[in-house]
Amino acid sequence: LLAVAPVTTQDLVSRFKSRLRGPEDKNAFAEILKKISKIQKTNGHNYVVL
Repeated sequence: LLAVAPVTTQDLVSRFKSRLRGPEDKNAFAEILKKISKIQKTNGHNYVVL
């Protein structure tokens, strides 16, 4: 995220989509993302900010 900023939430999820196979994986990913980042809304897009 630091090297390729800004990243939208959709872009980030698409990068990890192959690893998010089941609901448990998706929930774990969402919880980790909530702990380490904040969502910034700009011009109708949601960006992940560390």
